[in-house]
Amino acid sequence: MQSIASTFEDRDIPTQFLVAVVLLFLPLDALLYALDGLPEGSIYSPSALTISFILSLALLCLYPLLRSFVEDGDPLEPAAVVGGVMFLYLPVSAAGLTILKMEPAYPSVVRNVDILLEPMTVALGLMNLGVLCFYLGYYRFPDVSFPGPVIPTWNGWSSKAILLAWAVGAAAYLAIEYGYISRNAFVLLLTTWIYYAPPCLLYLGLQRQSPGWWRPLLAVTLVGNLVLLTVVDFALYSLLQQFFPLLLVYHYAGPGISFRTIPALGAGLFVLFPLELLFGYVQDGKLNTGILEHFVTRMIGTESLTMVIHRVPEEVPYQHGETILLTFYSFIPRVLWEGKPLITMSPRTAYYFAGRTWENGGAQMILPAEFYWNFGALGVIVGMLILGVSLCLIRQWFAARRAQRKVGFVTILFFNIGFFNFVLFEGSVADTYSSLGKELVFAYGFVLLAGGAITGLLSSTVERVVP
Repeated sequence: MQSIASTFEDRDIPTQFLVAVVLLFLPLDALLYALDGLPEGSIYSPSALTISFILSLALLCLYPLLRSFVEDGDPLEPAAVVGGVMFLYLPVSAAGLTILKMEPAYPSVVRNVDILLEPMTVALGLMNLGVLCFYLGYYRFPDVSFPGPVIPTWNGWSSKAILLAWAVGAAAYLAIEYGYISRNAFVLLLTTWIYYAPPCLLYLGLQRQSPGWWRPLLAVTLVGNLVLLTVVDFALYSLLQQFFPLLLVYHYAGPGISFRTIPALGAGLFVLFPLELLFGYVQDGKLNTGILEHFVTRMIGTESLTMVIHRVPEEVPYQHGETILLTFYSFIPRVLWEGKPLITMSPRTAYYFAGRTWENGGAQMILPAEFYWNFGALGVIVGMLILGVSLCLIRQWFAARRAQRKVGFVTILFFNIGFFNFVLFEGSVADTYSSLGKELVFAYGFVLLAGGAITGLLSSTVERVVP
């Protein structure tokens, strides 16, 4: 029989790392649980089991990045990016609450901080299993053959049409912010066009498919977006929604980034948090927290799952998949279904867990928390597996396009939409999957308009090819 040592030596370094983490922490956690059971008390006095779960979860979240680095793979490998997001949302958040003793973000957690150590420890242990299931779905799902979709592209894009598409999105954004139009789904999706114009211009410039005008147009659209997303209304999520496709275009259609760039990108992400505080102070005259505290409280993963585990099923019954159905409900126009439930998850969360009416704000949660709310611990395990498979399919589709040398802007744009919806990790299942479908439809509309098919700003010759 082959020894454990020889089997271990036959594995590659990332697999050795993953196996070592599991073999080290699994017996340690079992021993700590056997000695003391689940800890009780305040989250500010964490037990050895809680700390052990935080450490193992941190190492597991960093596994995809290590794997990509050792295998000289893609620095923007989807699993590596999502793993980094989970690293911030879960172990970093938990360490900030338990070790650094920072104030929680959720009011219900603040009120019950002295009795939440047990559900927090359960949440961390459950996410250790959930992350492993996510990797199982991502790395072990069999390859799927994707037929090449027929997407309209043209011999050249129209700078005028791209600018027109951006102007339409910007007008919709301003109309919503100043109350001229209600925040209905159609208009909100129309505002996504402002995010597509700058990366489209950048792509054309990098591929030398545009005259010299692309640089000033890129500056106009990008600066215009920064004004909309900071001065008009500072929106951290929207800034990320803008920079992410720019990063993908630069990486896959331009010089690309290396693993040395990752720390700089992380530092740039962290800088956005003091900027959010600064703009909040300028607009409201209030500065309620420090930079580090603000960063930790924005990473709501551990708190979100802890709150749900603490409240379900005593005060709030299991939903048995009810909130998952919102994904399908979202595609039915409200004109056809007057009593259609509210799709956005945060008001529903506030209603169930804080007793507030839907008009008085909301409380966001992460996807595993909704899985637990619907189906309990098994829901987290199966749900994370499904997330891994979903992201795997997106990666496989993009990899197939790259292998066929058919990576045009449309391909990167569609990849960005699928990728970014899973990178967020915050929100609901309905938000993630319904946004994915709807944004793809509106992205297609942007392609039609910016490519000149609707405006006629290009030659009437249209070539039907797969980009």
